[in-house]
Amino acid sequence: MKHLKLLGLAFIAMLSLTGILAATTTAATLPSILPLAGPGEEHILIGFLSKVSTFNGGVEAIESKKDEGTLEGTSLKLGLIDLLFLETEATLLKAKCTGLSDTVSGSVLVLGTYHIRDYNAGPTLRVALIVLLLPVHFECSTLSAVVSGCVAGQLTPENTLTKTLTVTLKKKSEDNEIITVLNEENTGTELCQLKSQLNGAATKLSSEETTEETMSVTQNGAAIELLVMRL
Repeated sequence: MKHLKLLGLAFIAMLSLTGILAATTTAATLPSILPLAGPGEEHILIGFLSKVSTFNGGVEAIESKKDEGTLEGTSLKLGLIDLLFLETEATLLKAKCTGLSDTVSGSVLVLGTYHIRDYNAGPTLRVALIVLLLPVHFECSTLSAVVSGCVAGQLTPENTLTKTLTVTLKKKSEDNEIITVLNEENTGTELCQLKSQLNGAATKLSSEETTEETMSVTQNGAAIELLVMRL
C-alpha cells in the first residue's frame, strides 16, 4: 500500500482558483474538486483516516477500529483509492478479520476508484464521493465475507476553500443513505449500492458506516487547499 504523504501546509489564493474554475469547469466537468489534476501534472494526493468503520450485511457485522489511506486524483472528478482497515473484527464471532493479501491480523486492504458526483438531497443537489470497490475479502475465522459494488458518502464542505474534507457514510435500513447519484454526464441518475456475500451464500445488500477526514492534501509536492464544486 502506498504510504500516506504527510507534508506541510501552503495556501492557494481564491483568485487563482477562480481563474482555474473559469477556464476548466463546465456543466460536464461539475461536480469536481479543484485545482485541476490531470495528464502531465502531478496528481493531487489526499491522505484520509477514520476511527470506527462498520460493514453491515446479512447476520454478521464487521468492524474496524480505524483506517488510513489515500485518494489519488487523476482528474477533476475521479481517481484511485487505496485504504487499509486496521484492527478489524467480526463482531458476533469476536474473531479478527484479515484480507486475502494481508499478512497482519486485523488488516484488510481496500482498492478501487473514486468518483465525484452530485445527488439529490431534498430540493437541492449535494456532492458525494462514491467508491467503486474491487472485491474486498474479510477472512474472520469461520466467516468468509466478500464486499463489492459501490458506496457513496456526502463530501463536505462545499464551495469554500478548505484544508479539511470530510466524507460521511450513513446507514439507512439495509442500504446506505445515499444510493442514487447523478451519472457522469449529469443527464440522469444511477444506483450506487454495496453488496456482501457471506460464506458463499447469496449476495445481499450491505452498507458501510464511517466518517473519513483528511490528514493532508498535496499537489506537485506542496500542500494546497481545495474547492469542492457542485453542479
